[in-house]
Amino acid sequence: MLTEATIHGYWKAIRALWKWAVEDLEIENVALPIKAPKYKLKPITPLSKSEIIMLLNAVENDVKGRKRPTRFRDRSIILFLLDTGLRLGELLRLQVK
Repeated sequence: MLTEATIHGYWKAIRALWKWAVEDLEIENVALPIKAPKYKLKPITPLSKSEIIMLLNAVENDVKGRKRPTRFRDRSIILFLLDTGLRLGELLRLQVK
């Protein structure tokens, strides 16, 4: 089953296609009368303080209890994402210049 947001995205794509067709092919826009489907964005539930602490503690040790060599990097990434609200994909696209 498709979500309301997915259906709305399909509607936008159809409208864009027909806008192009009208301009380039000079045909009638049959998609114009189709109304936009309504949808509500799901509220974002922030992590609780205890969830953040558990997440930060999880990067400290490996499954055998040894300190992970990447713990400082991983902790920095988690804190950066929490502080800025960036998504992981956005963080991966950052470049140091």
